[in-house]
Amino acid sequence: MNKELIAELVAAELRALSKVLVDHLGGGSEWFKPIGDEFYVSAAAIAPELRRRKEEAQALRRAKAKQERLPTVKAAESQEQRARRLFDEMARNIGREAVNHLKAMYPAVADRATLGGNWERSLTNHVRNDINWRMRPLLMALIAVHQEWSEDDA
Repeated sequence: MNKELIAELVAAELRALSKVLVDHLGGGSEWFKPIGDEFYVSAAAIAPELRRRKEEAQALRRAKAKQERLPTVKAAESQEQRARRLFDEMARNIGREAVNHLKAMYPAVADRATLGGNWERSLTNHVRNDINWRMRPLLMALIAVHQEWSEDDA
């Protein structure tokens, strides 16, 4: 191959590489330097940015791996939150069923229901709060047992 053909191939490859790098880095002219009549990405200009991004990605991967290796404390917290939410939903459903039962058993209450739903919501919340208050010790005991089992499995 003659030198001119090699120079053209190298120039074409550098242009393609420059486009790819700028496309990934974003930005524009700050990455280029003139070489003859053409502009190509400057290795000196992009090297610090590529190094910074590489280090950030490595730090992110290390942090993610560390998070995955942590004991199940966070998982237990989310399971505790889930248990509390499900327990609260169950208590609210019992409260709704109590209101529906009251309306079915006492037609006068059902007539009052046409006046507004605030009393229904209030009674539902009262029943829910009462169930949550009375059953909280049981829920806490169940969560503690679950956490002990999780620690034993680990």
